[in-house]
Amino acid sequence: MIIANLDIAKFVLWKPERIQPALIKVPLDIKTDRGIFLLSSMVTLTPGTLSLDVSEDRRYLYVHVTNTEEPLNVIASIKQDFEKRLMEVGC
Repeated sequence: MIIANLDIAKFVLWKPERIQPALIKVPLDIKTDRGIFLLSSMVTLTPGTLSLDVSEDRRYLYVHVTNTEEPLNVIASIKQDFEKRLMEVGC
């Protein structure tokens, strides 16, 4: 967590011209209110990311990423690192 925060600070303070922000539409497999809430909270707690909204049909989570060259990697990371684990514990 400390390293990730320092990495974001480095980009913002010393290399702002290299920042590549993105709005990403993450497809959701998790369906419970609790699971979606926990997933969006975990994403927001990750440095450089912010959960913005959930689609009305609850099929997508919209995420702002401060810096990414590959949005598909961000989606894969959210699904593998967070969503999959939440589903394993019954959310």
